[in-house]
Amino acid sequence: MSLRRVKRHKSSFSGFTLIELLVVMGILGVLMAVTLLVINPTEYFKRARNSTRGTDITNLKQALQLYSVDTGTDLGTPDHIVYVSLPDANANCSSWSLPTLTAPFTYQCATPANYKKADGTGWLPFNFSTGAYKTLAVLPVDPVNDANNYYTFTKGDSSQGISFSVSSIPELAVETTTTIGDVGATWTERTSAGSRNWTSLASSADGTKLAAGVGNGGYIYTSTDSGATWTERTNAGSRDWKAIASSSDGSKLAAGSSGYIYTSTDSGATWTERTSAGSRG
Repeated sequence: MSLRRVKRHKSSFSGFTLIELLVVMGILGVLMAVTLLVINPTEYFKRARNSTRGTDITNLKQALQLYSVDTGTDLGTPDHIVYVSLPDANANCSSWSLPTLTAPFTYQCATPANYKKADGTGWLPFNFSTGAYKTLAVLPVDPVNDANNYYTFTKGDSSQGISFSVSSIPELAVETTTTIGDVGATWTERTSAGSRNWTSLASSADGTKLAAGVGNGGYIYTSTDSGATWTERTNAGSRDWKAIASSSDGSKLAAGSSGYIYTSTDSGATWTERTSAGSRG
């Protein structure tokens, strides 16, 4: 009798595990990111810095508006000074080769030790470290912050309420960003709000939500469609509204009158009187 040895071959097939798939996807993602950087790293970083500039300017505008509401001031009268975010031991920024200004305008810089401070000694001449709205711990400066790229601030005509200009210099001439309208090139008269003694206006970051104040016993008005229609907010009272500020999404508002500060957390539907800041003119 002969014995035959029979061999059984077991065939099996197994797919990729979830962990293996995640590892592969992670590697592909890293390779794609590296490829993009290698293809055009300069433009990538310029766009990133421009994005930072946009955020900084928005934050600065909101901080200045809230500062005005908090202190009951209109940021002062025009002083023909261009405040610059560049550090310089010379107050007139003479260490930098900046464009020549038309008289009577002059440059002003803060010292290298102080230019980022938010206590009034920095490149902006306002103390953001006190009051109800401590909006800035340090002053933002341009990501590059050199003679070609810097932030500037100038005071506007205080007779028109809060008026100022804060700007930056982008590194790319063309940016694929979304804007509302044409940034002031053309204007639409919004008669639905009526002809009133408007003293202040604030906007959300995308321009869809607006809040406006009327002086000499007027009301606050809000809009959620870029000013096409307006809602009179009588619950805030009839007051001499001096200033108003808005958060980037338009949900939080702060308004100052010849008296107290009022705040809203629901886009102006209801308001809270903030007596802790005192009654001021």
